[in-house]
Amino acid sequence: MTPIKINLTAIFLLITVVSFCQEKIDKDEIDKVRKTWNKAFVDTTANFFNKKPNELLMETVKGKKPGKALDIGMGQGRNSIFLAKNGWKVTGIDIADEAMKMAIKEAERNHVQIDTIVTPMETFDYGINQWDLVVRLYEGCLNGGADMDKVAKSLKKGGLFVFEFFHIEAGIEMKRPDFGCTSANVKEIVEKTNKFKILSYSENKGVADYSLKTLKLIKLVAKKK
Repeated sequence: MTPIKINLTAIFLLITVVSFCQEKIDKDEIDKVRKTWNKAFVDTTANFFNKKPNELLMETVKGKKPGKALDIGMGQGRNSIFLAKNGWKVTGIDIADEAMKMAIKEAERNHVQIDTIVTPMETFDYGINQWDLVVRLYEGCLNGGADMDKVAKSLKKGGLFVFEFFHIEAGIEMKRPDFGCTSANVKEIVEKTNKFKILSYSENKGVADYSLKTLKLIKLVAKKK
């Protein structure tokens, strides 16, 4: 199959600018985003994204007792499958239904089970005291305090939150000045909840899971008090 060239930063930008709301959802916009992500994950080669588990996630759960994990934006399931292979009971959510079908098949090949739900993350009910781990990797910046309130309520005491995304300087380098998170913004949003202890935070250059380029990334791990 001839590779289809897709600008992944444009895809992330599309995710950022599409406005979902709990009360009323524009079905056409959801379908547009779903088709875009399905094309990115299914119709292209793997050259655009890392198919191995995220390094920050692997470091975070190393030696930790497995529990229930929520993988936000699971895509083809690389992180969900990694967690399941290490004893975690995983629920993955994503809008890209075709990518999730691939995740299910890959999980079967690895003899593990993952629960999958096709849904926009903006409308998914995280629940209350449900998770020991919430993973949000390359799913955009945090939306004010609303995103973290949902995460805080859904995590059990001592539960972990793992976040990674592009810094705005990466956006500028990619000639998209309005793309990426601003310095300290993510950390400040997490801290303002008063429900987390920041275990690690960095704004450094590294190889991005999406684009596979060396860019400035924001990485955060927090523990619910």
